[in-house]
Amino acid sequence: MVIEAVIGSIPVKQSIFRELEKVCSRNCILASNTSTIDLNVIGEKTSSREHIIGAHFSSPAHVMSLLEIVCTDKTSSQVILDLMTVGKTVKKVCVVVGNCTGFAVNRTFFPYTQGAHILANLGVDVFRIDRLISSFGMPIGPFQLQDLAGYGVAMAVGKEFSSAFPDRTFKSPLVELLLKDGRNGKNNGKGYYKYEKGCKPKSDLTVLPIIKESIKLTNLMPGGKPLSLSGQEIVEMIMFPVVNEAC
Repeated sequence: MVIEAVIGSIPVKQSIFRELEKVCSRNCILASNTSTIDLNVIGEKTSSREHIIGAHFSSPAHVMSLLEIVCTDKTSSQVILDLMTVGKTVKKVCVVVGNCTGFAVNRTFFPYTQGAHILANLGVDVFRIDRLISSFGMPIGPFQLQDLAGYGVAMAVGKEFSSAFPDRTFKSPLVELLLKDGRNGKNNGKGYYKYEKGCKPKSDLTVLPIIKESIKLTNLMPGGKPLSLSGQEIVEMIMFPVVNEAC
């Protein structure tokens, strides 16, 4: 089995799968770690569609136990069973899901990130949001999660959802502004948080002017003033849409 895990570019992934098909045995499982891209599109230029499957390890993979096994209508049953065996061997909780934008996890949590960015652009402190969501029970908050996943992933995922659900997508400029400032989360040690070897992440207050620029561009704040919300209201505004999406 080969698992592809490059950045979310459809042409790049298609090219890799074409090359894999040439060098791998005819029975090799060709898996993609994509979190959102249609597997039929990734594999459309190959002749091994029955061996193509999604193996999305939830981020960060060394912390999260979930493995989404994404099958198309052409994926063979044996390939699904084999990947489940691999998942159990590496002590992952395997969930078999269908092939749609975002699959199960990202589709469900699409409003989670959206809600966090709407609140940030309404003037709610991003570090407060992360603390509240962590206290609610999530391993980390939405902004630290973006730091860990990388902003390239965030941009690619956002593009897929914008295309699939244009009427439901809030296009925050914040991630693009962070990239322009030379930040890429944990990948280069600079994001919403500072990352230093052997130390816990620390809130990076130098990100605040960038957030203010995003707020200015979106112009969402009522009367130009930050929205005042209780902790419970913030948690509900982020988590309730997740419940609705899952239902």
